[in-house]
Amino acid sequence: MRFAHYILLLSIFVLIPSSGFTDSLSVNVEHVSSLHTCSDYADVFVSGEYAYAATVWGLEILDILDPTAPVKVGEVSTPGEANGVSVSGGYAYVADGYAGLQVIDISIPTDPEIVGNLDTPGDARKVAVSGNHIYIADYQSGLQVVDISTPTDPLPVIQIRWSREYAYDVHVFGDLAYVADGTRGLKIIDISNPAQPEIIGSADDLRGSVRGVCISGDYAYLAYKEGSKEGLHAVDISDPSQPSLADSVDELRPAQDVYVDRDRAYVAHDKGLGIVDISDPTDLRVVTLSVDTPDEAKAVHVYGSYAYVADGSGGLQVIDVSKAEIVGEAPTPGAVYGVCKYGNYVYIANRDGGLKTVDVSNIHDPKVVDDTSIPGEVYAVHPSGEYLYLAADTRGLALVDISFPDAPRLAGQEDTPGSARDVFVSGKYAYVADSSAGIQIINITNPARPQLVSAVDTPGSAKSVYVSANRAYVADYSMDLQIIDVSDPENPGEPYRAGDVEGAAWDVYVSGDYVYLACGGQGLRIVDVSDPEQPEFLGSLDTEGLVYGVHFSNDHVYLADGKMGLGIIDTQDIHKALSNAEGIGKCETPGFAEDVYVSDGYVYVADTFGLLIFQISAIDTATGDANGDGSVDFLDLKLIAHYFGQQISSAVQPSPDINNDGEVDFLDLIIWASNVTL
Repeated sequence: MRFAHYILLLSIFVLIPSSGFTDSLSVNVEHVSSLHTCSDYADVFVSGEYAYAATVWGLEILDILDPTAPVKVGEVSTPGEANGVSVSGGYAYVADGYAGLQVIDISIPTDPEIVGNLDTPGDARKVAVSGNHIYIADYQSGLQVVDISTPTDPLPVIQIRWSREYAYDVHVFGDLAYVADGTRGLKIIDISNPAQPEIIGSADDLRGSVRGVCISGDYAYLAYKEGSKEGLHAVDISDPSQPSLADSVDELRPAQDVYVDRDRAYVAHDKGLGIVDISDPTDLRVVTLSVDTPDEAKAVHVYGSYAYVADGSGGLQVIDVSKAEIVGEAPTPGAVYGVCKYGNYVYIANRDGGLKTVDVSNIHDPKVVDDTSIPGEVYAVHPSGEYLYLAADTRGLALVDISFPDAPRLAGQEDTPGSARDVFVSGKYAYVADSSAGIQIINITNPARPQLVSAVDTPGSAKSVYVSANRAYVADYSMDLQIIDVSDPENPGEPYRAGDVEGAAWDVYVSGDYVYLACGGQGLRIVDVSDPEQPEFLGSLDTEGLVYGVHFSNDHVYLADGKMGLGIIDTQDIHKALSNAEGIGKCETPGFAEDVYVSDGYVYVADTFGLLIFQISAIDTATGDANGDGSVDFLDLKLIAHYFGQQISSAVQPSPDINNDGEVDFLDLIIWASNVTL
């Protein structure tokens, strides 16, 4: 058995070398907790006392017992991007983009759980349930028919395809499925036998691109987009084999969805909700051009006297249809752009959501304890003493008193001429990266009355700033890295360019003699500033994402790498790091990583999903010699295999617990494999 265990460990190592990390890293990074703080609502389905919202990150459940005050009570992340949702029999069926169909048990609304899934060949956009089958509008792969007799084990039945299909939406009515087919109009499919569906009719000569469909009586109502205009088609389907256009209106905005209730059609468009009188389908009349919503209405579901609108980043908007006005909302916080830690609290720059305070005293269960409204959109946050300094876009610099860390309060503000994107505090001055207005230097001796004392116009657009040893280092977007002498902050020197960096610089971090630049699609750039008057560009390291944030800690650079999540680079040997593109460790995040901050053994990632927390633990790569015979070989692997998966005390010698964490596990195996001589 031990020999078999040894072979199994060796096989696992060969097949899965390091779970996303590489031999060149001397740290292990493990995800420990998350805090979801923002959403983008794409669809909504209402049933009973609850609204079920498909968001870019998963499913959210809201209690709408009081429609004027909806409250989120449950949520679950899905592996793709949820575009559509339909509810039936205690389950929510989610069209999850590239991840296909997700089946979610909603019997306990406060604790939804994914219990089944099915990959689809296309990009699942919308779903419709009928009996024991579900119909999925699978975008470029047509219509998918799935058997859900056993919801936890959905089974594919058949795929219906046609020429140049782009299935955006599907509505089932009786034995027919109606598919919104983009510029190809409407497809009508006989599903009386779900295993042998048949296209029996189409309306492919309609204006615009049809994105939404809803059936009422003998008519199909289609929401379409055409340039800057939007319209609603009423199509006569009394003879499904020969659908014909009855009437259209084109006075509204580009539309995504339509819902019909009695003699009204409710159209979700890019400005909000339009309402159309359909009492005579051959003579459509616009009743309300638009009930404007905060963002872009993507879907609508009418239940009772209310229209529930999935409004993108505006969350759920509830509209009283008798008054055509918004009466309730469950807004989503703004996107997460910046993050820092101070004591037991993490502070999040939440853009239009202001400042969010998160208690991380229990790192495995972070909790939001305060939301502070800040004038302007908050892009960055910097702690110093008992204050936070916020880059607040067109409102400049905001100072927040955190003497009571769980109850921040706005203490002062100083407008700047540009758009503040970052801030760094050194001594009694705050340095603000103010986009096209360059660097603004503000005296913060009196936090209640900060005072602008000088400014430096940089040639590009200042996105980030870091001050070290009387120099301000500026990520100046198209003009790379700019260096400014700030030995006298009230009379700063002229900026000069630090070599030919050749990258759109978004963020900057300085440690010792090196400047680390986050350069978007151009990855990481490193500049030697041991002589600030003669900086030397050392090289670049391309990543697979878009690097917008950078932080340095204990010989490692941590990158906010866009859709690739968290990137980690060992820089103990700078030149080796620059020559080893394979040496980048990666941790995926559910959204788009915007910023990163390292403190006390943890990495905090600001992601469009929210806050992600990773724990850093040291790996001793200097040895894999488990049996202490002076060499790293298969005898050490044999010892690791013997104790693998066991807790082990320091009394066991020689010790297979190479990293001394009390357990013989894959970390020990990785260390051995990184040093073995074959």
